[in-house]
Amino acid sequence: MRNESLLPVTRACESVRNRLGSITEAHFWEFPSVAEVRYYQVTLQNQAGVTQQVYKLLQGDVEATPVTTIPILTSDEPFPPAIPVREERSGVVRANFYRRGNGIRYLLVWGGGFDPNVYYDNNPIHVVVYF
Repeated sequence: MRNESLLPVTRACESVRNRLGSITEAHFWEFPSVAEVRYYQVTLQNQAGVTQQVYKLLQGDVEATPVTTIPILTSDEPFPPAIPVREERSGVVRANFYRRGNGIRYLLVWGGGFDPNVYYDNNPIHVVVYF
């Protein structure tokens, strides 16, 4: 029998001034990292509730990826180190997960001059941990 638990998911935003003087915003779904789990399963849906992608993050990969404060691309910095993931349905990884503080963030969109609510509303996720 599997022991599993649904995690709370919240919105997160990072804002940083880039070398050109403009602001780069990155919007994320964020969920807590949990000690002693085997893996996280992240299910991404569309606005109609249809599953689009299913990602598996192994606890060993999460722990091996450093917690970072490197911002999402500001023209003069690299992307922060991403947690290796596996896409369960298609095998094609189209998502980036990062460790920030005591949480894991899934990058939803970055840039500037857009309404992030459209991205949040059109890309709901559910995160389940398996012990």
